[in-house]
Amino acid sequence: MGRAWLVASARGMKESGPSNLTQTQIRKLSKTALDSAERRASEEKRKEAEESLRTVMYLSCWGPN
Repeated sequence: MGRAWLVASARGMKESGPSNLTQTQIRKLSKTALDSAERRASEEKRKEAEESLRTVMYLSCWGPN
């Protein structure tokens, strides 16, 4: 279902007006979007790890003994 929707929307965009994008440019844009999403996910993971470490450090210093 998802793939069919993707193909249909790509065709709709192609048919909606003149486009000067080549297949190579489209691939580059797709790769850029994917890289950006991966960077955001990586940054989110890093922030979660940092917060977890802060919690451990706080509890080891101030938690019940």
